[in-house]
Amino acid sequence: MKGFTLVEILISIFIFSLVFMAMFMLLSGGQASFYTGDAQVELNQGLRNALITMNRELRQTRSTEINGVPADDNFYTSVTFRVPEDVDGDGDVIDASGSMEWSGNINYALNADNQIIRLVQADQSILANNISSLRFRRFAGNLDVIQIHITAQKATALGRSLESSIMSSIKMRN
Repeated sequence: MKGFTLVEILISIFIFSLVFMAMFMLLSGGQASFYTGDAQVELNQGLRNALITMNRELRQTRSTEINGVPADDNFYTSVTFRVPEDVDGDGDVIDASGSMEWSGNINYALNADNQIIRLVQADQSILANNISSLRFRRFAGNLDVIQIHITAQKATALGRSLESSIMSSIKMRN
């Protein structure tokens, strides 16, 4: 008689089960890696975009126009400042008396929804989401430099928690 015995069939099923289990583990690991990488890229892009916007504006101010972050080497959670702006509409940021024209107050802070907000009078815009910490610092020895430290956290689609931080030192130019 030709055919397979029950033992041979059970051993074959066991071997195929191991092969399928190994394939499933590889696919599952690949999927987790994809979701983690995707969330990490999104988190880092949000941090970079917010930092670029803040760098661009803070670079335009001067140390005397910074409020809320004294030059005492300590961290603060928000900053208020002004930038040169053509207020009188003559095409120049210098007024008739030779003084610099300044914008209204610009404020960067972290709101209750873990977002970095930019507030100019009543106009509010969101610069970044998933932010767990936003800190500003100025040093007593160098009044023209302000540091920004941002930390963000995000959960992946599979529930893994990611954290990313970024820091920048900005030299004020005006």
